[in-house]
Amino acid sequence: MWQPPPAALLLGQDEVHVWHAQLDISPQDLATYQHSLSTDEIARAQRLHNPADQRRFVARRGLLRRLLSNYLQVRPAEIRFSYTAYGQPLLSVRDQRNRLRFSLSHTSDHALFAVSRNRDIGIDIEYLHYLFEYEQIAGSLFAAEEYALLCALPLAQRAKAFFRLWACKEAYIKACGLGLSLPLNTFAVALAPDESARLLYVHKQGGAAHSSLRELQIDEQHAAALAVEGSDWQLRCWQYT
Repeated sequence: MWQPPPAALLLGQDEVHVWHAQLDISPQDLATYQHSLSTDEIARAQRLHNPADQRRFVARRGLLRRLLSNYLQVRPAEIRFSYTAYGQPLLSVRDQRNRLRFSLSHTSDHALFAVSRNRDIGIDIEYLHYLFEYEQIAGSLFAAEEYALLCALPLAQRAKAFFRLWACKEAYIKACGLGLSLPLNTFAVALAPDESARLLYVHKQGGAAHSSLRELQIDEQHAAALAVEGSDWQLRCWQYT
């Protein structure tokens, strides 16, 4: 699924690019990324108490800048971000003229970055915590159809199915641009153990009412999903090295 990127990186109007990267990088690469960050990004990193979290924040934002710079044809340090009311980062008005949309997610050492042109987009990755009170959360937050789906599965399959659902729902609310202000029980995802997830029904507000889902394969310890406005798009998956 994950391929080395081509030498000439082009993003077509009907394409979505997803990048997978590791966040535990060398001190030399980390220093390079830190030089490209803004003062507020550096301050955010310094507010994190765990040194590993600080390093991964710098790596994550540095990687985002490096990737976006390839599409925008500017230096990573020149990119400017703004933020929605829900804390979701956006390109500044200047860079939005390129109609570039992006979304990012991370867990521990893994990060995913999704990029499209003029399409609302959301991505999420989750680590599978098998010792986790997922049934109580699903019963209180998920749609009734999703909770019934979980309860109908064999016990050994429920934890993985929960995190598959969670990744899909997180990706969808990111694509809607409404953050966690969008109740998770106002839309539903259908999935089966051997089939890819799909939207059963959607929320009627936001820009992603007509979205499609795609699950992404990372490894046996993670679940990941992508939500993209429309269905007439092609997925390209790149491994960042």
